[in-house]
Amino acid sequence: MAEARRLRRLADAHWWAGVAAAALPLLLLLGLVWAGRLVPGTAVGAFARWCRHGLFGRPMPWMWASIALLVVPPALRAMASTWRRLAATRRFCGHLAGLTGELPRPLAERAGRLGLAGRVRLWPAPVVDVRTVGLRRPVILMTTQALELLSDDEFEAVLRHECAHLRRADPLKVLVAGALRDGFGWLPAVAVLLQGFEEAKEFAADAWAAAGSSPRTLARALVKVLLDGSYVLPPTVAAAPFTGTAEARLAYLIEGRPPALALPGWRALVGSAGLSLLLWGVLLGSCVLSLR
Repeated sequence: MAEARRLRRLADAHWWAGVAAAALPLLLLLGLVWAGRLVPGTAVGAFARWCRHGLFGRPMPWMWASIALLVVPPALRAMASTWRRLAATRRFCGHLAGLTGELPRPLAERAGRLGLAGRVRLWPAPVVDVRTVGLRRPVILMTTQALELLSDDEFEAVLRHECAHLRRADPLKVLVAGALRDGFGWLPAVAVLLQGFEEAKEFAADAWAAAGSSPRTLARALVKVLLDGSYVLPPTVAAAPFTGTAEARLAYLIEGRPPALALPGWRALVGSAGLSLLLWGVLLGSCVLSLR
């Protein structure tokens, strides 16, 4: 269980770092604009007051034009992606509510012992798919074909894995991560950090499931779903799929090999810093042009 908590903290750290990296250019700009209040009487304070006066005290068409070109489009793209993902999730969950069947009684009792009574939905579809779906009250979605493939022990191991996603609201985090990649993927560190989150959340869920069942049982279930799996959800639906990062997960479950998570290398960090500095250069250059 300690390993599951460690990996969960690592997944959350990747997610928050990705969010912060996406917001970094805007946060730096706002921090500079308001820094004059924190360090009055210094060169930084004077420069911050100059920027704040330019932004809010007098018209600066060049600076506002550069902000409109460099800041507004990524933000609008991220907002549009968020809206599209929210709408797709709402449509699918509404569709799902009218199609789901009931679990067989022995399996429903197993789900109840895990605290998942009423949170597992069986979808009568001729495909193999298992995942956690939804935002306000996520549910575990399992197709009838997947249920036929899994033994009772494998079913419980899969439920434990998905329960970890459900309790940590991973579908919501996946939705935010996808929207940030759509809007701010031009910052290399954002994509790498959010990819690290996608991997770490799966390892954390595996470790949590393995603490209550056999790692090999979960590995067998993963192999079965991989061999026969076919996805039924569009990529914009807020969901955490069971088959993510499968090869590394199998090595972790069967061999105990420590997971190697995606981390931004020096090129991604330098690239993100360089793009942020370029954004700053354009903004400050346009500020100078506006003051002439």
